[in-house]
Amino acid sequence: MATTISPSPSERRRSASERGATSASQGAGRFPETASAPPQFKREFICLGCHVTSDTLGVPGLLMFSTNESGPGSLMRAVAMDQRTPLALRWGGWLVTGSAGVVAHQGNALPSLDATRRRDLATADGLFDPDGYRAATSDVGALLVFAHQAGMMNLLTRLAWEARVAAPSSEADPRVTQMMAGIAAEVVDYMLFVDEASLPAGVRASATFVQRFSASGPRDAKGRSLHDLDLTRRLLKYPCSYLIYSPAFDRLPPAAKGPVYRRLWDVLSGAENGERYRRALSREDRQAILEILRDTKKDLPEYFRRT
Repeated sequence: MATTISPSPSERRRSASERGATSASQGAGRFPETASAPPQFKREFICLGCHVTSDTLGVPGLLMFSTNESGPGSLMRAVAMDQRTPLALRWGGWLVTGSAGVVAHQGNALPSLDATRRRDLATADGLFDPDGYRAATSDVGALLVFAHQAGMMNLLTRLAWEARVAAPSSEADPRVTQMMAGIAAEVVDYMLFVDEASLPAGVRASATFVQRFSASGPRDAKGRSLHDLDLTRRLLKYPCSYLIYSPAFDRLPPAAKGPVYRRLWDVLSGAENGERYRRALSREDRQAILEILRDTKKDLPEYFRRT
């Protein structure tokens, strides 16, 4: 008599799993993984049916939803999240460990979890089967970083796609120039956290995550990094996206990268001095970001060296 041994849950995950990923030039896709073959980047309609929508800016992108009932007994409602979403509206359907401070978020709404534990959940032990996961945590700091990163990657993908679509047109066409300048302004606003939702007092993330993330980026001559987390009133101590070092940014076509650098310089130098920018970025913020970029970003245009 033949005997069949069923694989464990972790073995099933290893034999038929996949990871989301982003191509430096083409946006989001997936890496199916099997035990017998190396991972290969793929993009299929089964993914794009959800991952090319208005929430991804019309390009293959990443999604981060907060999901809640719109009313008792009603259908679930999914709302896209990014760094501009107030914390009170984030993380419906998510487990969130650590503390989001004085604000009650939408996460941890599990029948098995006492309501008094939902705001400051130290660990998710006992709330799900952790087999195959790296840790029994879903750290608030990591989720805040992910919200920024998903939105930033979608914007960079859209910028690159628009530049490539416009490539057959003459670079001197004023309509193309105006279009790319407009998209670049949107990218830079997000990159500099101009409309970031303020963090409430008392946000407490995993010290291990904060240390590891902050150590992962280059530092300037004064020891500062765009990876330094703040988490007291905003995500980053120096509010400029660390994804400026990413392959997705480095491989932007010149017709896309040029307008981004020009807009970034206009804001950081103070040439753009609108109320939104004065409110979001102090003079000290702008100067610190410029100094960090000058020391750590190799392909800056020469005009960034002006004092």
